[in-house]
Parts: sequence; C-alpha cells; structure tokens
Amino acid sequence: MTRGASPPVAVLLALAACGSTPEVPRIEDASFTAAAREICAEVLPPLRADVSDDTPRQPGEVAPTVESRADSLEELVGDLRALEVEESARAEVEAWLEDWER
Repeated sequence: MTRGASPPVAVLLALAACGSTPEVPRIEDASFTAAAREICAEVLPPLRADVSDDTPRQPGEVAPTVESRADSLEELVGDLRALEVEESARAEVEAWLEDWER
C-alpha cells in the first residue's frame, strides 16, 4: 500500500467503511448495496479480529498482520468493483471505492 494513510491507519479506516451506519451520500442502488453488504459481512469480521487487542507488540510483530489485512482489503475492493452498478449510482460507488484506495 503506497498511497495515503499508513497501513495501520488505512486498515482501520477501511474496516470502518463497511460499518452498519452508512455515511452521506447514500448509494441508491439496492442491488449493489445488498451485494456489497453480503461481501463485507463475509470478509470484514475476520479482519476486525484483534484490532482492539490491547496486548503490546513490537512493529515487527504487527507488520505481517497489517500487510495481510491490507491485501485482503485490496481484494475486497476488487470484488466490490466487479459488482454490477446502476448508472445512476455509478458516481457514488466510484467515489466510495476511491476513498478506500487512498
């Protein structure tokens, strides 16, 4: 991950992006939204595991986990990009996915 926030921050931001409380503006494509929620519900819970673990660790211990999660999130974005999107919602979906990639 070479753009934007550092990997740990990017992972936490991305994990929050598929939360149950959508940010404004909303994506007005019910089919896309349902499919995206299904994918996120499957992929994100294992990535959230241990995010709030208070056990002190050295950066070298954390780095492999962060890299693995970042790779999983990149794959998730690819899966979301592959979904069909109504033309009327395309701009909102593209903006949402571009936020993930920053």
